[in-house]
Amino acid sequence: MGDQVRYSEAFDCIERALRRKAASTRVLSAKGLLLDLTGRRGEAEETFAAALRADPGDIDVGLNLAICRLRQRKLEDGWQGFELRRKTDHFVGRYRNFPFPEWQGEPLEGRTILVYPEQGLGDEIMYGSCIRDLVARARHVALECNPKLGELFARSFAPCTVTPRARTMANDWVNHLEPRPDYQVPIGSLPLHFRGRLEDFPSEPYLVPDERKVAAWKARLAALGAGPKIGLSWHGGVGHTEAELAEARERHGITVHHWQEAIDDYDETAALVCALDRVVTVCTSLVHLTGALGRPAIVMVPFGADWRYGAAGDRMLWYPSVRLVRQSAIGEWSDVLASVKRLLVEA
Repeated sequence: MGDQVRYSEAFDCIERALRRKAASTRVLSAKGLLLDLTGRRGEAEETFAAALRADPGDIDVGLNLAICRLRQRKLEDGWQGFELRRKTDHFVGRYRNFPFPEWQGEPLEGRTILVYPEQGLGDEIMYGSCIRDLVARARHVALECNPKLGELFARSFAPCTVTPRARTMANDWVNHLEPRPDYQVPIGSLPLHFRGRLEDFPSEPYLVPDERKVAAWKARLAALGAGPKIGLSWHGGVGHTEAELAEARERHGITVHHWQEAIDDYDETAALVCALDRVVTVCTSLVHLTGALGRPAIVMVPFGADWRYGAAGDRMLWYPSVRLVRQSAIGEWSDVLASVKRLLVEA
């Protein structure tokens, strides 16, 4: 019912279940998730803690508690608990079987470390802010990444050996890395070591676009005529874009230019973002790309958004150039759109 935005009914069902079995870990966890989703985060944290008291070894509950804490910027406890994701069945690192040990924070002077990807494309970019911190400690960093990020990461993290490759369980390629890694670590574990305080988050861009591609996109945009050039993203993944663009033209008289090459290749996407005046987007990987490039973005954030966007406020810890416009109530977008319009007019 929570997925159907029938929150009141969902809470009623949960309370009835708890009257039958007050210490049910599964039901307490569901209640915690619903409380977190609906903005009652102090209660959510208490409920997850109660579920853990009922079953201290429940990995999912512990991870949910960690995410609840990260959303509230309780960083030290949040990142510690976030390591529980590595014990879940869907964590990719459980199946990699690298021939060198996991890095647990040991000194890296004179050592080489392999960083491998996990989670989504936006996560690779977001956690990628820690790569330069790692480079400052280690003799050498080998970085595996999504093929879409290969050119961009190779340019941005020039001291590293960057290996773009499709995500598979095959590990033979690591035997050819020079220098041979002494340690390996998933990229999502780097914040545990480098983002424990608010002041540890980046204050400057850390991704570097191809300036020739940026110039080419600027020329292409200039040919469209005068006026600000705004990038717009209204959903993530692959959708029925052409039909949606046609509807925008027919219903609103708006022409939205769509370039597939700027979607298929993230180095092109980065160049286009840098050629635009600003970006307006929902919560997708484009937020992370735009912020990591230091370009201005306005993000339309739903009520109960993902933990990466925090619990409140109009700024993301990860990206100073990103402005968040949040829903004030579940399902209500009119105020958000009015705020976006105002910010664009003021820009």
